[in-house]
Amino acid sequence: MGRRLDNAVTTGKFLLFFAFVFLAGISLAGCVKDDSARLHGKASHVPNNKDEPAPGLSGKAPVLPVDVEGDFFKAIGWLDDRTILYITNVSEGSNLYRYDIFDGKSTLLYESPHIAVTAEISPGKKQVLIHSAPSSHEAELAFINPDGEELFKTRLPSFELAFEWNGEAEEKVLVSAFKEDWSYQVYILDIGNENISEVDLDPPFAIWPAEEEIYYLDWDNTGPALHAPLKKRILGTQTEHTILGGVHHLEGSGNLVLAVQTSETDSGMAAYHFIDSRSGERNSFEVMQLSAFSGWLVPFYDFDTAKSFVYFRPLYSGEADLYGAGFTLSSYSLEEGTEKTLMEGMENEPINCAPDGKYCLYGFQLEKLINLEDKQIIDLIDNE
Repeated sequence: MGRRLDNAVTTGKFLLFFAFVFLAGISLAGCVKDDSARLHGKASHVPNNKDEPAPGLSGKAPVLPVDVEGDFFKAIGWLDDRTILYITNVSEGSNLYRYDIFDGKSTLLYESPHIAVTAEISPGKKQVLIHSAPSSHEAELAFINPDGEELFKTRLPSFELAFEWNGEAEEKVLVSAFKEDWSYQVYILDIGNENISEVDLDPPFAIWPAEEEIYYLDWDNTGPALHAPLKKRILGTQTEHTILGGVHHLEGSGNLVLAVQTSETDSGMAAYHFIDSRSGERNSFEVMQLSAFSGWLVPFYDFDTAKSFVYFRPLYSGEADLYGAGFTLSSYSLEEGTEKTLMEGMENEPINCAPDGKYCLYGFQLEKLINLEDKQIIDLIDNE
């Protein structure tokens, strides 16, 4: 999912980046999911259950832990309801594997001679992007299909990358390549035609839910800002429309746009707005929110293809640094507009759910597996 600085950006680089942008008067609070979500609040700890995994909704128990070759770096996400991707580091490079959680079989998909920064699965599960770093000033992007066949590879001069899949034509990716001074160049990568082209696009952080449309937050560059209007730009004509005002967080998933703003009636509440870029249909709900030094904390969340939004919500409003009551993992149905509680007393950590919503990867390396039927959390790998 979505536009973002790569998940593997170190905390030090993030703080350096934030300080630079803040001093330059460009507030990026909420521009991308990773930036705001790094400011996670304190929460009660939920220990991993070391017992034998219980059978899931499929009637079979997951075969865990994964027997990895090399050093486990992190899991990436789900190719389907039973298959995950994960990265290991070996010698000077990294390997990408697929793993069937029910038959316990790992399959090597891709070997990189360089250390991987991250990888990401396209919204339709048809391509996988692997971002590796031949040097600190160059990025290599390789695209493969789910069977490991290389589709396209290219290198870009960059210190950091942000990228966004096109929601309608996922063989296209919008890539913003930043230099060390945070100047940038934006590219469109066309995987099918093995082509890369430079585009003149401001701002660099945008989501691309439709082939001819981008959505972005129009931040005031004259000084620090906590929120900005959400705008839609038609690429062919460059015409723009304001969709919402006062937005502090923006994310895309396929053709769906998520915009978060502070409630108009209660500053302790956040309003989550969902916009279908194809139909223009909208729905929304409100949840307690926590304040952070850069504005507001947006707890981790995920979309699944079962038309639901899985997210962590705090029990009350307040300051994120002082909050310690834990988070409730909830699911909001985008079709019915209803909400249900999945698990309580959780930590606010990254989460990535299978398309059918029965299992979720969880943790800062997605190193744990949640069985949402029996509320069990088990380790993906052996940490002993």
